[in-house]
Amino acid sequence: MRKKYDFSAARKNPYAAQIKKQITKNAKKPALPRCLKSDLARVDAHVVQADKYEDLPELDEAMLARGQVNRGGRPVATNPRQLLSIRLPADVIDRWKATGPGWQTRMAERLSSVR
Repeated sequence: MRKKYDFSAARKNPYAAQIKKQITKNAKKPALPRCLKSDLARVDAHVVQADKYEDLPELDEAMLARGQVNRGGRPVATNPRQLLSIRLPADVIDRWKATGPGWQTRMAERLSSVR
């Protein structure tokens, strides 16, 4: 089911008439069916037979003891950064940004070396 567009919010938009025309034009077209590259009914109907498991070894305590849990993501930082809100003059920020990508890291390194 298509969402209805709220034209009252678009009254201030100079392109509201074009948007309304495009939406009403598209509303007359039938929605395309989702096309998946797999046949989900066939996948759901598939039952794995017991003889398919013959190649798999039985799990024992030794195998479970060797197992490791790998959690994805970034490693935990030893010195995590703290969020800080600070107001700086625009020219200072512009000069730091002009140094290129990584300017915030360079600024943090410079501030930490002041001690």
